[in-house]
Amino acid sequence: MVTVSGLYVHPVKSCAGISLKRAHVDDYGIVHDREWLIVDEHGKMLTQRVIPKLCLIGTSLEYDHLKLSAKGVSDFNVPFVRGRRDERMVQVWDWRGLAQDEGDDAARWLESVLHAPCRLARRRDKHDRRTAIGSPLGFADGFPFLGVSQASLDDFAAKAPAQAARFRPNIVVDGCAGKAARSW
Repeated sequence: MVTVSGLYVHPVKSCAGISLKRAHVDDYGIVHDREWLIVDEHGKMLTQRVIPKLCLIGTSLEYDHLKLSAKGVSDFNVPFVRGRRDERMVQVWDWRGLAQDEGDDAARWLESVLHAPCRLARRRDKHDRRTAIGSPLGFADGFPFLGVSQASLDDFAAKAPAQAARFRPNIVVDGCAGKAARSW
């Protein structure tokens, strides 16, 4: 029998995720999944492929805000309520579009952790990124859900433990064989 053995949300692309017991889903996948993105001074996404320290930024979803945390600095809160914010052009792979800039305080907090110029961007309400088949897509790589079997994850961890630790699925299923991650 196949069962869901893990369910995760990753509010900020490439940062630490949160284990869930249940999830609310909207058009973009699990609510708040990859809703935020860290970009360089040119608006290009930053990922663990470029800055591995991103995995050290913790995230938690509180009642009215996203909380960012990292060793050696005070936590930083990002309100869910969207205030008047500037928009900026951002790039996720080949897609370019507008995102909401979360402000100078968020940028300073991230720069103190990453020691690189960067900004925190949030998916706009009128976000226009789409999957190859036309479904809405936030800042995830290609599809709203990333799923993997526990067998595939174990196989990946045995072959490449450092890379497997940075893999960020939304859904892990147990009770089936598998050799590759799947996106839905």
